[in-house]
Amino acid sequence: MGAETSKQRLPPHCMRTVEKTGNSEASLLSTSSSLSPTYLNEIWFSDRNFVSIGDSAYILPYDDVEYGRQNTSHFLMKTAKRNRNTDAPMDQVLDNGGEILDIGCSSGVWCLDMASEYSDAHITGVDIFPVFPNDVRPKNTSFVEADAVKGMPFDDESFALVHVRFMGSSLRVNDWPKLLDECFRVCKKGGYIEVVESDIEAWKCGPLYTDFMAQCAKVLRARDLDPLIVRKLEMLLKRSGFQHVENIPVSLPLGPWGGKLGIVSRENVEAVFQTSTSLMAVALGITPEQYVLDLKQATAELDKHKGYHNYHTFIACKDP
Repeated sequence: MGAETSKQRLPPHCMRTVEKTGNSEASLLSTSSSLSPTYLNEIWFSDRNFVSIGDSAYILPYDDVEYGRQNTSHFLMKTAKRNRNTDAPMDQVLDNGGEILDIGCSSGVWCLDMASEYSDAHITGVDIFPVFPNDVRPKNTSFVEADAVKGMPFDDESFALVHVRFMGSSLRVNDWPKLLDECFRVCKKGGYIEVVESDIEAWKCGPLYTDFMAQCAKVLRARDLDPLIVRKLEMLLKRSGFQHVENIPVSLPLGPWGGKLGIVSRENVEAVFQTSTSLMAVALGITPEQYVLDLKQATAELDKHKGYHNYHTFIACKDP
């Protein structure tokens, strides 16, 4: 589907052991990066399908392997949230018309799951890359190709719930206020926004994993991505006009110490870094073989230290 050029009308029906995130930006990112954003933007590798549109800073590939990992990530989060797809007050969302927007929907897995769970709602997915399903999908879903930062083809106050998840690997530092302003525009009065992001800093993970994540943070900063955006989301949401911001944290264990959930969670984290082996190795000035070895050694200590990552869901409303 091509990008719309005019405003689009929607159909009428249209485990919580969490350690508080500290202010450790100085320790995590104490060494300023000398990597060049321009240089990184020119590196794309044929072993995985990396795609660049415009000045996209996205660091992960777009292929079936990555879509499968995203689906796994979706159900990991759902399991961690006690089988919930959202922390928003869905009774109020449905009473407010039931129109739901998912920004950065990718393969559409959250949209499809929500559509099955809430048949009275209408879920619209938006992504800059049109990889979402169009031929076979539930009747209470629709998908639109658009760049949410530059403006979406929807009327003001169209949606009772705006959902944004894991955009930290896509949005440059200055794009976050633009995105949240656009979310505020399309959110109905009395509606809600839900933003889900991970904290790059793992807890109780050991020295090798800590150092590995610090190196990854340098690469993100070199691409003008903010590895600690989760620490700033409450402020940014309020800046855009949203009120009553609530931060709902959840932890995912990393490794067999956390049972099946921990095993899958660690595999998912490893897959994120493995997908970008070539890109990350060049950016860090090491061979792909050394990068893979560093990753293997770093993740091997997670079970010993009982490491885990925190994920944060921010719920806020647009006052009537």
